[in-house]
Amino acid sequence: MTDTAMPLLGRQEEMAEFEAFLQGDDRVLLYWGVAGQGKSTLVEHLATSCPKDGYVVDLEYMADRRNPSPDSADAARELLDELAEVLGAWCGTGTPEYRRAADRADADEQELLTRNITLKATMIARGGSSIVDSPVSLNAGSITEPLANLRALNRAKLVRALCDDLRKADLAGRVLFVDTTERLYYLDEVAYFEAGGGARGADAIGHWFANRFIPHLLSGAKGLKLVLAGREEVPLKPGLRCRRRELRNWPSADSDVYLASRGQDAERFQQAVYRLCKGHPGWTSMLSDTAAILDWSEIDLFELERIARDRPAEEWLPRVFLNRIPEHRRAVVVAAATLRSVVKEAVTAVLVESQQDE
Repeated sequence: MTDTAMPLLGRQEEMAEFEAFLQGDDRVLLYWGVAGQGKSTLVEHLATSCPKDGYVVDLEYMADRRNPSPDSADAARELLDELAEVLGAWCGTGTPEYRRAADRADADEQELLTRNITLKATMIARGGSSIVDSPVSLNAGSITEPLANLRALNRAKLVRALCDDLRKADLAGRVLFVDTTERLYYLDEVAYFEAGGGARGADAIGHWFANRFIPHLLSGAKGLKLVLAGREEVPLKPGLRCRRRELRNWPSADSDVYLASRGQDAERFQQAVYRLCKGHPGWTSMLSDTAAILDWSEIDLFELERIARDRPAEEWLPRVFLNRIPEHRRAVVVAAATLRSVVKEAVTAVLVESQQDE
């Protein structure tokens, strides 16, 4: 199950607002909503309708990039590198100032790590132990906080350099989309130390992005517009011209259209699905897929509805719903649910020691 398999239903107002956003003076457009509302589908669709270029940065599934180890990941730096490449191509001149700043930042980090190795080795040698036989850890507290401090300092330098590169560029008609913005708040391993005061004068990555990076970028990049999509509304710095819209569940008509497109056009079946899922696109898709896989009849669905009646879908979907799926199919549904939305029940189910379908 993927969002791209779902038709773009019930989002006419959002698409109309995007057209007005392109023509107006606002620089930022925020879309937010709970998991499964089709935010990523909407973003991908809007990116193809930009007058010039639209580029999507997906913070959860960054294409053609290795998954960094959690003890060295710098999500903010990865994001800046990707944006510098895209924006440099848009303005036609590249980003030479940013590249020089990035090289200096890399050299600074390498010097810090080298100093830490030397210090560790010296301490081990003075203790009378063998340097060769003793492991040198880069994950110790002695390096984590200085690394957070250094990255926070370099981050400010990189943003200034990027804005210098873009200051003379005209990016009118270009739209930068950032999807799954909630990832900004926990992707970076050093965010905990920065938010807790470990890094002097630094903020958690989400706050830095919304209140420091975006204002600097928009002040330096003439005509550029940003669309941000995530599970929660991003609190932007006051003064930015911004539009906001929350994505909500489908009305029953859109739910029925979706089910009919999947070959499930029986009116009673559609009504039962809507009563169960309340028009939530993700839950409707999951229930529709499972009904097709297991060849459910109306009686099966009505029995499920009887069990789930008057219970919020957040409660019955992970427990009652999964328990009614045969064991050999359950792992597939659980894995799909986990990929779409990291919730306690789904993670717990996946962690159970049982063989998973390929």
